[in-house]
Amino acid sequence: MRPFRMDEAALFFGRDRETSEILNRLLENRFVAVIGAEGSGKTSVINCGVIPALMKTPGTWRFMTLCPGKDPIGSLAAEMVKLAVEKKKDAGPALNLEDTLKKNPGSLSRIAESMLEGDEKLLIIVDQFEQIFRFSQAGTGSVPEEEYQAFVNLLLNCIIGDKGRIYLAVVISSQWISDCTRFPNFAEAVIISRSSVIIPGLTGDNLENIILRPLTLYGIKAEPELTARLVKEAAAFSEKLPVIQNTLRKMLINRPENEDPFEPLSVKDFEETGTFSGSVEKHAEEIFSGLDRNEKYLCEKIFRSLIVKGPRGEYLRKRCTFGHIIDVAGCSREKLAEVVEKLSDNNANLIYYHGDLSTNLNTVIDIRYNILPEYWSRLRKWADEEDNSVRTYKQLAALASFCHQGKTGLLKQPELRQFSEWAAREKPVLQWAVTHDPAFERAMVYLRASEKHFKEEEEKRERLKKIKSKKRRLFGLGIAAGFIFILGMLGIFIAGKIRADNALAEAEIMQDKSDSISLVLLRDFLAADSLAKNAKRYGEDALRQKETEFSLRMQAVARAEKERMLRKNTEAVADSIRSELAESRESELKALQQKQEEARK
Repeated sequence: MRPFRMDEAALFFGRDRETSEILNRLLENRFVAVIGAEGSGKTSVINCGVIPALMKTPGTWRFMTLCPGKDPIGSLAAEMVKLAVEKKKDAGPALNLEDTLKKNPGSLSRIAESMLEGDEKLLIIVDQFEQIFRFSQAGTGSVPEEEYQAFVNLLLNCIIGDKGRIYLAVVISSQWISDCTRFPNFAEAVIISRSSVIIPGLTGDNLENIILRPLTLYGIKAEPELTARLVKEAAAFSEKLPVIQNTLRKMLINRPENEDPFEPLSVKDFEETGTFSGSVEKHAEEIFSGLDRNEKYLCEKIFRSLIVKGPRGEYLRKRCTFGHIIDVAGCSREKLAEVVEKLSDNNANLIYYHGDLSTNLNTVIDIRYNILPEYWSRLRKWADEEDNSVRTYKQLAALASFCHQGKTGLLKQPELRQFSEWAAREKPVLQWAVTHDPAFERAMVYLRASEKHFKEEEEKRERLKKIKSKKRRLFGLGIAAGFIFILGMLGIFIAGKIRADNALAEAEIMQDKSDSISLVLLRDFLAADSLAKNAKRYGEDALRQKETEFSLRMQAVARAEKERMLRKNTEAVADSIRSELAESRESELKALQQKQEEARK
């Protein structure tokens, strides 16, 4: 996907009328503006139509081609030095020449004329002239408008007069033609003098010629069905010639090496390239898949720096310097230069640049054609991600500003998680951020402070959670200890009650035994009394009976004394048991009262 080079003129067809018209205007006015939609073949017409035609006219022609870029006068000076080397003349160092060109608006014409000899003529070709609008400060670029005005004046001063040998051709996309009014003299040359040629979309025979005649030139045939389909479908891409070019190129490259070279191209070959609508996507994906992991990352960074979503959701190219992409990607100059070369070489042609990547960090890099995001879905996805990233950063910067003014506080969930994930994923850097909002440091400090505050709050909540958990465990242990204490007291109470019941039972048994002894003693006493009475009856045995009676009485007294002592001991045991029972009941009451007081607490 690139313009035809001058050495490919034999392959260039379909623009004879436009070539003739450009040639006539150029020779008549020494100036021509070639205008057309991007991808309509403007540069190819100059390289393969106009230049070969000029070389057939009388005289010797020299050609100098440049793009304005971010340093238009510097680019002009560099090309002048190349011309001087070619002519073996001394134009001085490029920096000195550039300084001369900036100071003197007529110096370009004078210096160029001094380099020409005999019948030599010089054609200065300014390709992609619209860069002077895209890269100027008025076009949100960084180059002062005055520098481009000086550049335009240098060019126009070369074509003043009728006898000059300097000719000028500018190539400009039609969408920028209205911006030419910013340079009145240039607009007059283009519009009022009508020294311009419009390159329209190809139709009919011309479209068929650019598709089929290059194939015929190499002896390659196409099946009739394929020819009809190519011409029919190409009509929708008549102003997008890079798409047609890429599709035909891929169709030839993809032919198997072992296939008969005289075998006609078929519809299958066309469909395997993805047809016109899918060939660009397939081509871009093949280039991307051929990169290693780190190169793919750099490729994404490059394209995200070169594309932006417009206010209506359209995808727009955005030029960027080589140095800026290095800062954004955080890589070495050498590694990024390797990837840029792979994406811009003749095989890929997805991007382009003018300058020396090894020495000039201000070298401008741009997407080759506007059609690339239209047909490459991955590029649209990157553009959407970049747009979302920019929106997220701007939102964060706005919140940081409000916080700085005291209108809001630190970030909270879920917004904090959203911004933290964005920062971790995108890894924004100052050089990227300041192009969208200069308060990058404040925004990131605000985010880090919010993250730190949230972390501290989380740690605080975790500590409180642990304290509450510990309190719950201690409370549970207290309940368990209280329950165990109550069970212990209940056990003591039951054991005491059992002992009291056993003592009472023993006392009752002792009482029963005492009552039995008393009955025995009573019977003995009554027997003794009966014997005493019998002794009185018996006179003869009175003394002996008295002694016996006395003896029995003494025994009875002893027994009565024993009985009294036994009763006294029994009553003492009973009193002790009753006292223990009373103390046990009092202990139980105190324990129950203590439990109730603890429960109230």
